[in-house]
Amino acid sequence: MNKIEKFVGEYAFLSNFYPCKVKVDNIVFDNAEAAFQSRRTTSEQQRRFFQHMLPSEARRSGAKLTQRPDWDQIKVEEMRTVLRAKFAVDDLKTKLLATNDAVIVNTDSDLFWGVKDDKGENQLGKLLMTLRDEMSSNGQKHAENEQTPTDPQPTPSDVTLDVQDDDNDIQENNDAQTDTQDDGKKKKKHKK
Repeated sequence: MNKIEKFVGEYAFLSNFYPCKVKVDNIVFDNAEAAFQSRRTTSEQQRRFFQHMLPSEARRSGAKLTQRPDWDQIKVEEMRTVLRAKFAVDDLKTKLLATNDAVIVNTDSDLFWGVKDDKGENQLGKLLMTLRDEMSSNGQKHAENEQTPTDPQPTPSDVTLDVQDDDNDIQENNDAQTDTQDDGKKKKKHKK
């Protein structure tokens, strides 16, 4: 099985230090590390302070920040939120999916997020692989939904649309019939 252990070169995009826009809670950050470190606080003002920080600066500032009391319980979920935002961008999503079934190992000195000397939890690597699997299965489901359905599809003459009386956004078609119902709605039955 293929293994990705270094977030450099073609795999640099896996690093939270990779320069890319990441939007979380309507705040745009210059990298995932800054977005993640900002999550240590609940103060929007303090979070915005991280927006344009370099990743190493964000990591140092985050470590100095008075963190929220529940940080240890929520930090994995906060990282998941940041990674979902980062990989929502098509080119990064494509790159992550292109890692196929490779084992992703964050070789970092932080033994919670990474692995060093075969010790550590590799939480970042695990989250990346989980996200990749989610995106892959969602893509598969989407592809399956795009296939030709087996149920017969309605023809234009079978389609009936409900339209509110005060809906001015729909232009009436010359060849449409309109019947008024008791509930104040109109039904349009389109002819071929």
